[in-house]
Amino acid sequence: MKYAILLMVLAGVGGLIYLYEEQPDVWNSLIVGGTPAPHGVFVPPNPIPAQPHWKWTTRDGKVYQDVVIKKVEADCVTILYRDGGARIDTYNLPDGIQKQLNYDPALAGDVAMKRAADDEISAAELAQEKKAIIEEQKRNATLPPASHP
Repeated sequence: MKYAILLMVLAGVGGLIYLYEEQPDVWNSLIVGGTPAPHGVFVPPNPIPAQPHWKWTTRDGKVYQDVVIKKVEADCVTILYRDGGARIDTYNLPDGIQKQLNYDPALAGDVAMKRAADDEISAAELAQEKKAIIEEQKRNATLPPASHP
């Protein structure tokens, strides 16, 4: 029996929606991790990859020692490491790590563009709020002091 399933995968601040016609064998292999997800749906690795004392060197030469993955998204990975924490764009990681994180460059590009657009909207809203606060402060500064009885 074929029917449509609506999958929603949260991707950072937004979401991607993909309409998928169920095929039991494909769906079961997705759950087990045997087949790549349909295009448009990011399925993080399960389990999350881990290695003791994992050392990553990004394509731009940054070195991360004792990496522990905290969150995997379509376009980036959040880690803790010896010197703190970081969110790293997955395209900047070596091919072997990208493969372990189920990296899909096309999907990552779509998600990164949406993230950038959302960041621009947030920055514009923040600038507008700051402007309103400054204007309110200027109005309040020109008011005569309140008299006390």
